[in-house]
This record gives sequence, C-alpha cells and structure tokens, in this order.
Amino acid sequence: MKRDPSHSQSPFDPADYSALREMLPAYLHQDFADEYGSADKAFQGFLQEASGDEILQVREDWQRFRKALKGRPWSEIQAALGRLGSAWTPQSETELRRLDEILARAQPCAVANLRRMPSSSAASFLIQQAMCSPVKICLRRHGETVGGVLQIVRPPQHALEYRLPS
Repeated sequence: MKRDPSHSQSPFDPADYSALREMLPAYLHQDFADEYGSADKAFQGFLQEASGDEILQVREDWQRFRKALKGRPWSEIQAALGRLGSAWTPQSETELRRLDEILARAQPCAVANLRRMPSSSAASFLIQQAMCSPVKICLRRHGETVGGVLQIVRPPQHALEYRLPS
C-alpha cells in the first residue's frame, strides 16, 4: 500500500514561527499595499527598521516555513500565511522567491553593547560594521536620544570619511 505524500509531512503549526507571527501582521497587514506598494517593499521596510537579531530570526523562520510547505497545494501555502497573520495572498511561487532573495541578501547589523566599550573601541567597531553596510545607531546627547545611521561615504583609502547623525 502506498503512503499518501500529503500526510507524510507534519501539520503546519503557526506557534513554530514566532518571528513571522510578529513580523507578518506588522508589515503585511490589510493596508500593506497602500502603505508599501508591494510585499517586496514591505519586507524591505522591515529590514530597514529591524534589529540584526530580528532579521536573523525572521530569515530562519521564513526558510523553515518555505521548507515545511514546499510542494504543498497553493491554497495551503496561502492559508498558512494567513494563519501567521499576513493579509497578503501571493499568487505565484515567483512572489515567494522574491522574498526569499530579499531575506537572503539582508545584512543584519552586528549587535554590541557600546556603552561598556572604551570610546575608541566603540568607534572602531562601528566603522568596521559600516564598511559592510549602513549601521543603525542610537546616541544619547545631553540626556536626549538621537538616532541615525552611520554610513561610510566612500571606501577608506588614506583617510576615513563617515557621517554621523547631526
């Protein structure tokens, strides 16, 4: 007797994807098309706002989600996204692959407690990270929090040139 392949995989459980359950309703909500224009841009918005840890967790959940539902009926994939809190209903595998690529290219920021580092070490750490991609930073100036992005303006040759939030 042959086994039915549809029963060979364990059932989908949204509880196994906590990072996606937080991210999807926040970015792929019912108004995401008005706010972002597309699922691609919503994912890119998430990447711009999320911490490095959040990006890594969503990437891991997304990869497991894609693997768990690989080869499943399209309606099941759409329903699973809905169960994770997404209002987006992709119409093709190509749409999902674009999100695969966006997450695969994401460069999560390294996280460090800069408060405990000597200022020269903290600056060195930030500069090294910013050489790969812009680094989100949050500074306190006169008791007020100032956020921004540290970005290398050009690759350093003899002198390093960079911008801090003003």
